[in-house]
Formats: sequence, C-alpha cells, structure tokens
Amino acid sequence: MRGIAPDAAGHGDPVRMAAGYPSPKKQLAIRIKIEFAQGELSAAEQSLVSDGFEQHAGQLDAPRYERERVKWLATDEPGNLSAVLTADILWDWIYVDELWVAEELRGTGIGRDLMQQAEALGKARNLQGIWLWTQSWQAEGFYRSLGYREFTRFENFPQGHTRIGFRKTLTQDLYDRSGQAAL
Repeated sequence: MRGIAPDAAGHGDPVRMAAGYPSPKKQLAIRIKIEFAQGELSAAEQSLVSDGFEQHAGQLDAPRYERERVKWLATDEPGNLSAVLTADILWDWIYVDELWVAEELRGTGIGRDLMQQAEALGKARNLQGIWLWTQSWQAEGFYRSLGYREFTRFENFPQGHTRIGFRKTLTQDLYDRSGQAAL
C-alpha cells in the first residue's frame, strides 16, 4: 500500500487509520496540571465550561441546550407542604428530579396526581416524554403502574441495591411492549 509512512508516534499509519483509531494526541506547548477537588464549580468556572459546551455544540450544529426548572407543590389547608414534584424540561423531554409525598399521605393518589400533572404539561407542550430514576427500595412498582417502562438498570448502585431508569413517551410510542424499538 502506498502512502505516508508512519512516524514514531504512529502518525500516518494506514492500519490505525483504517481501524478507526484516532490519530495520536497533539503535543501541548504548555504543561497542564490536574487537581482533584470536592464541591461545585465556581460561577466563573461554570460560565467558562457552559460557554465551551455551547461553542462546541454550535460547531457540530447540535440543538442549543435549554433547561427549564418546574415544580408542583401540594399543600394541606393550613399551607403545610404535603407533596412535591420537581422536574427539568430538557429539550423535548421532562426529567423528573424529585417526587416526594409525606409519609401519612402515601397511597392516597397524590403521587399519581403529581405525575399526571407533569404528563399533562408535557402533552400540552408537545414534548416527547418523561424520564426519571428510582432506587430498588423506592417506587419501582409505582412507576410501572403508571405505564413507565424501564430503560436501564444499574446493579449494586449502591451495593446490594439497584438504580432503575424509567421513561414514558407522550407522543406516538416508538417502542413495543418489550422495550425494543418498533420497526
């Protein structure tokens, strides 16, 4: 095969290129130091990262990242908080972040009502669907009873338990009952 002979770093190696391997990394003109830290990014750091993601997505003609935070609060007559659903609208989907119902009100239908309110908002806005996470000790059966389908499962998250991803499409369901994409 004719072509460019690879250099010591593997540049121009037709076997590596044909196999889909990326070309070797560029050499940096400056030294980069990596440090571990706990906590959130500062406002300036977060702004720089967000701007970088937005610029990169723009170069790839990706849709602009849009996030809208929404919530439903259920209160009793004296005004005490009884149940909450918090969510993010991300592009064309609703991500349910938190669903909480006071212990004494569980099983009364308030959780179902809150989920139905989120679904109604999604349908009114013509969103694609809703997705969420739950744990094996939480509400797996509850979400199944509402028609949510499992899309992933992480065993031992935490050890001895399972983290489960559920989704429900609000537009024409593109999946059959087994969760496989319909043809």
